[in-house]
Amino acid sequence: MRDVLTRTQNETLIDNNYKTACPPGYPKPTTPGTWSCDEYPFKSTYNGAYSQPYGCNIFLFSWNSAYEFNCNASWLPSRAATDSGGYSVCIIPLAENSLGGADLGAFYYKSRVLDGDDFQVRVI
Repeated sequence: MRDVLTRTQNETLIDNNYKTACPPGYPKPTTPGTWSCDEYPFKSTYNGAYSQPYGCNIFLFSWNSAYEFNCNASWLPSRAATDSGGYSVCIIPLAENSLGGADLGAFYYKSRVLDGDDFQVRVI
């Protein structure tokens, strides 16, 4: 997946990115107000789901610990271990998604990341 993204402030594109990644009407394992649909690349980028050829659900399994994690985006196929393209979706706790969105908004503001500006996402 891309680590350099380009911010958009186009509300129509932001809405299309979200609706592509998390389409209304698809069953989501949610209790209202408890869970939320999270997407990457972020909906606030030109690289969001609307611009991608396909999307994937994330499913992780550790043979060593028998740990299993499924993002529960049942409308998408599971991502193959060798696939790094398209967009990803995961159903996560609403509070975490809200805080993550607030953090991203604060980053945009404090770093003056405007429409068309590139920024890098690094997992540490």
